[in-house]
Amino acid sequence: MSDEQRLQKIEAVFAPHLQTCMDVGNVKGVRALVAVYGPPAINSERENLKTIFRDAEAWLENASQYEAANGIGSMFNAEHPAVIKAMQTRLIKVHS
Repeated sequence: MSDEQRLQKIEAVFAPHLQTCMDVGNVKGVRALVAVYGPPAINSERENLKTIFRDAEAWLENASQYEAANGIGSMFNAEHPAVIKAMQTRLIKVHS
């Protein structure tokens, strides 16, 4: 896969997934996506990708501090429509 193809895939697939992870408070998911796709996105010429991943880094810093004070998983919103949809389609299983 060329660098251009990888950036296209990051933009089309992983950036929207990153946003969903932030929306639902999935700190672990954001951390993984930023770790893997952040460097190529931030080092690219695509300003939109740079902004998305820099914003995610800032979100992650705040969310990590929140979870450090309130417990791991405290950011996660099991009531978010994306989580409910995923549970209904059995993509995820949330334990109470």
